[in-house]
Amino acid sequence: MSGYGKTSAGAVDPAQPLVNPHTHHIRLKNAKISWDTSDCPAYLPPATKMGFQLNDTVHILTGNGSIALFETHPPSSTLQVCVTGGDDIRYSVTHSNITLVFRGPAATHFGSQAIHGVVRKPTDESEHREDRW
Repeated sequence: MSGYGKTSAGAVDPAQPLVNPHTHHIRLKNAKISWDTSDCPAYLPPATKMGFQLNDTVHILTGNGSIALFETHPPSSTLQVCVTGGDDIRYSVTHSNITLVFRGPAATHFGSQAIHGVVRKPTDESEHREDRW
């Protein structure tokens, strides 16, 4: 997260000029995988049509483990996670794109726009350890 709130045009949001960088723990639990990515946000130019998505109620905690202030208890925000890319082979996600779209109370904090990122392979074994997560 950048240190500044941004408008949809990418300019500094005058209503949130200095949003402090901070950490959230975001968890989807028992979310079903869908191979239909037709409602995933598009990259420009479109990256690929291969991929999958998860879309379910999301649990959002602060960096110290408390329920995020903007969230209800039990959680009512949803998160759409779309992973696309790789070769034109099912289950292949090498060098893939990821988008996150928050809805509900979480959208007031993260925004309702698609947040784009990249899925990558761990660079060494220390990043691949299960006990890190």
